[in-house]
Amino acid sequence: MQLPVGSYKVRPSPFGGQKMPEMRAADRQTSAVLIEREGSFFVYEPSLGLIGSGETAEVAYQKFQAARRNLMADVERAGLTMEREGSSKPGLAAELGIFIAKACIVMVLIVAIGAIGAVKVIQSAQGAAVAIGNALGSGKTISMVDVVHKSGEVAHDLQSLSDDNKKALLSNIGIVSRELTPYVEAWRNPPDNPTK
Repeated sequence: MQLPVGSYKVRPSPFGGQKMPEMRAADRQTSAVLIEREGSFFVYEPSLGLIGSGETAEVAYQKFQAARRNLMADVERAGLTMEREGSSKPGLAAELGIFIAKACIVMVLIVAIGAIGAVKVIQSAQGAAVAIGNALGSGKTISMVDVVHKSGEVAHDLQSLSDDNKKALLSNIGIVSRELTPYVEAWRNPPDNPTK
């Protein structure tokens, strides 16, 4: 019996013997391994768990093919299908279609999230505009008396803080002051021609 037609390359098997001649992907019908051990030959396909043995490679291959045909007949009788190795890979058109579908889903999500964010920003801006309009639009001007009253409220709030909150506030004011000092100094004493 002849092996299937194809472009072959024989490689050593880690189990001893030789690997079944490999075929190009387009011609591949099996990924069986040919093993010779103590004068007997074994044809084994790991992906299906099939094995055929004989005194010659041809006999082993014939038995392997018979076992494979029986397996395929049982699979068909059970109403199942088995994809051949390499046939489960989608083609370029299928991969491109999947990519485009995923890209569309991502774009829809980005637009939806952006729309929600835009609505929230618009609502915040409208709320601020209403508050400013209420403060200024009612014909009421802000006077020094209003500033004095507001500063009195702030002073009252500061006096009612607990000791821990007062310490935390002083610490935060100190940190902010230290961080802003170089900028205030640069504002007060700008360097001479810093860009030249």
